[in-house]
Amino acid sequence: MNALSTEARLAGTTIWQGQKKITFGRDPASFTMPVTDDEYRGNLEYVSSTQLKSILKSPQHFLATVHGAGKDTHALEFGRLTHMAILEPWRFEDLVLPFDGEFNRRLRECRRFIAGHPNHIVISQGKHDAILSMRTAVRAHRFRGRPLADWFDEAEAEKAFYFVERVTGVKCRIKVDALHPKFIFDLKSTADVLPRPFNSSVLNYSYDLSAFMYQMGVQYFTGEERPFIFVAVEKEAPYSVMVYTAGDSLLENGAQKFEDALNRLKHARKHDSWPGYAGEYVLEVNRWYEYRSNHLILCDGASG
Repeated sequence: MNALSTEARLAGTTIWQGQKKITFGRDPASFTMPVTDDEYRGNLEYVSSTQLKSILKSPQHFLATVHGAGKDTHALEFGRLTHMAILEPWRFEDLVLPFDGEFNRRLRECRRFIAGHPNHIVISQGKHDAILSMRTAVRAHRFRGRPLADWFDEAEAEKAFYFVERVTGVKCRIKVDALHPKFIFDLKSTADVLPRPFNSSVLNYSYDLSAFMYQMGVQYFTGEERPFIFVAVEKEAPYSVMVYTAGDSLLENGAQKFEDALNRLKHARKHDSWPGYAGEYVLEVNRWYEYRSNHLILCDGASG
């Protein structure tokens, strides 16, 4: 993207680079263009929120994430297909087929079915049923007086933005699940959507960093600050749904992580230094995990 002239970078200006239509935002260094999942993940010039989260562990973890280490392909596929089913149901219906039988690629019937549908994504019937149930639950859930389906259908799904963070100059990229004129929607499949466990997941997986980074990227492009909305759905029946707006303290916590991650990355690149963990520590037991014998309780029970 460095070859693009500054003069062309006017808000709303659209140019073509090869087969790609590029539209520039309010910030002249921000733009959007259609990309496939592989093109988005394969971009090494712009960093993603997933990569920035990894450098909060260590620069060594960052390099591993950039090169694709540690990816759970089954979880990624399930998440990607769930997003497609909920946000782009027409694509899901066109591309995804269930195999009604034991889904094992070593079995002849399964292999034959997959080979007979080369232009489709074939998944097990059980996974297909679960995804459809999640879709029904999410799209029927009401938000601000309307089903989420209405909001999603008014939004742009899987929209990629590229921007340059103004303080550090680090090139960043985001891919918004559903960009509505009023909101940024982020879909999360999880084990428990109740506030305490979901908030714990948000902090453990640094979704707060993502929320801040996504809100920033959209603001760079549009010039508007839009509320960031988590749509959480459970992965098992009854597929409960909860909707959460990212609050000020959560976004501020994410901002601190984002700033720290960018500074770590800038330092690592400047010095070409990518260390991992080091040091020697004494391991103690947190008092909450100290062992407490139930011997007396057992004895009392036996004597009774």
